[in-house]
Amino acid sequence: MKNKIVLITGATSGIGKETALGLAKLGATIVFTTRDSLKGEKTRNELIAATNNENIDMLQCDLASFESIKNCCKEFKSKYDRLHVLINNAGVWDFKRRTSKDGIENIF
Repeated sequence: MKNKIVLITGATSGIGKETALGLAKLGATIVFTTRDSLKGEKTRNELIAATNNENIDMLQCDLASFESIKNCCKEFKSKYDRLHVLINNAGVWDFKRRTSKDGIENIF
């Protein structure tokens, strides 16, 4: 996976974090999205410490907001000239039906 750029949504915990860890150990450049920059920075530091792979980047992105997604895409494109792997792992669960400010249901 050396010289491969991997973008993972939902990598601050669970399956996404373990996926990021495994791919970082294989030498991939990991870019992950997070809504919470403090939690994301903590995850980034943990991944670097566990793998000795410094090529781990975090982008702030709220997937319930089209504006946030567009900004995240712009930031990714300004930093990277290609993407080899996209892992759409982010998810949210709630017992109540909630919609985003864009009118999209938040449970996905």
